[in-house]
Amino acid sequence: MKDMLVSVIIPTYNRMETIRNAVNSVLQQSHCNIEVIVVDDASVDQTEEMILSIDDKRLHYVKNCEQKGANYSRNVGIEQSHGEVIAFCDSADTWVQDKLEKQLKRMYETGDEIVFCGEEVKEMNSSHTIPFSTQKAMIAQNRLSELLAAENCIDTSTLLIRKACFNEIGYFDLELPRLQEYEWMIRAVQRFQVGYLDEVLVYAVIRKDSISSDLTKLLKAVPIIYRKHSKFFALYGKQMEFLLSPIKLLSRKNSLYEEYEKYFRFLYDNIGEINEYKKLYTETIRFFIEKDFISRLIALNKQKGRTLTQLLKNKSNDFYIFGAGEAARKLCECLEKQYITNLVKAFIVTNKKNNVQNILDVPMLELRECDEQIKSMPVILAVSESILYEIISELRKYEFSNIICLTEEERILIEEGRMIGGK
Repeated sequence: MKDMLVSVIIPTYNRMETIRNAVNSVLQQSHCNIEVIVVDDASVDQTEEMILSIDDKRLHYVKNCEQKGANYSRNVGIEQSHGEVIAFCDSADTWVQDKLEKQLKRMYETGDEIVFCGEEVKEMNSSHTIPFSTQKAMIAQNRLSELLAAENCIDTSTLLIRKACFNEIGYFDLELPRLQEYEWMIRAVQRFQVGYLDEVLVYAVIRKDSISSDLTKLLKAVPIIYRKHSKFFALYGKQMEFLLSPIKLLSRKNSLYEEYEKYFRFLYDNIGEINEYKKLYTETIRFFIEKDFISRLIALNKQKGRTLTQLLKNKSNDFYIFGAGEAARKLCECLEKQYITNLVKAFIVTNKKNNVQNILDVPMLELRECDEQIKSMPVILAVSESILYEIISELRKYEFSNIICLTEEERILIEEGRMIGGK
């Protein structure tokens, strides 16, 4: 195995800041018999100059004439490779120095045709290790196929693959905008012996502009994979887990209404109108409708100068605060710092029994106690975002006409305990 040539393929696009570290981590491997093929997907920054400045005969640079995507670039690298074994390293990732040596040793000792390892993934100053303990347990029990039927637990940078595998089952699917290594592994696990090396040998970084961060591409990729491998998912009874995986990301990415609408149409067409999906569809669409309504209300209030910031600047406008929980208390702490708590006429709540203590010695009113004059005054909503739409609907039923949601900037200032309006 020491003499075996390993071809390492690094697809890249506009990664001048990270490509040198990625390439060097590969060139510095303890297994020296390698060729490194960097496939540049028509970068427009200084990626090319950065690569060509590295003096190593094992390094080869290929540049696409036009942008084709990471899948295409990986396939180009495979076609141009000369090694008996192939590995991949994304251009923002780095390897531990003995990654290849350890994976080749595992491949030689077990006869595995594919070996993958653990990795540490960092995203926005946080990190976790993949696979997780539950995944490790399933892999140890030779249940990798079952695991893959539910989720993607293998990243491209962790793979070491005999080139013969690509010759037998084909390359990465160019139709897929994302999850290409996952789809390829579904094919591979049904044909080849796959082994897992339980050690973190790859350090990966997910950037905001990386494919891994693009939920739109995920929503398009999942239906393609499901259609191609529906029998595989059905074999392990994991259809629901796989198809619901994009929904788990809904709270993080909530501005893709049209994409989610298309995705749910796909679910209906392929699964049928099962009650669970009806409920899921209704709740998700309602989520977007509520978000859209709140965004429009905030935009309208900004246009008309009806924001908390504007009220505090004027200092002549009294207002009411709806809510008496943590959000309201934090708002009051900010108002105290600005010595303007006198502008708060009262706190409005749905039920005073649940809010027995007044804040700042300001009166507390129930909705049913509010007269027409109060209903025409500005009411600041100091409540959790999760119940914001529900509260707005309730206030509208009682005919409040001057409802003001906190803007995103105001919420941040209040959460951080800073003065609103920059004073």
